Amino acid sequence: MNPISEIKRLYLIAGFIESRHLQDEVANALLSRIHERVAFLVQANDIPADKLALIEQLERGVYNTNYDGYKWVKVGKYVDDPSKTWEERYAALSAHHIAETTFLIDKIREMAGTGDK
Repeated sequence: MNPISEIKRLYLIAGFIESRHLQDEVANALLSRIHERVAFLVQANDIPADKLALIEQLERGVYNTNYDGYKWVKVGKYVDDPSKTWEERYAALSAHHIAETTFLIDKIREMAGTGDK
């Protein structure tokens, strides 16, 4: 594996561990080992610090997105009816998707304060 790919993978794992707020011995030991391996790869491959910082920011950010202040729109879940033919089931699923999409578009317009159709 090339060193940049390995560093990306290691930072992705570190971001996952940190996003779960794992504080046990295993998590701490794994994070320590990740940092040691990254330091070795950086030194052995002469990777510039600015490039390393960018990789770390991108890979760890995958799991550290903060959704505070966001609101979630609840949408009814599709319920399949196995007693129907596949054509009827497909038509029902298609109708559900159309209704779901229309509902979400209307909800977004409502939240944005526009009544435009």
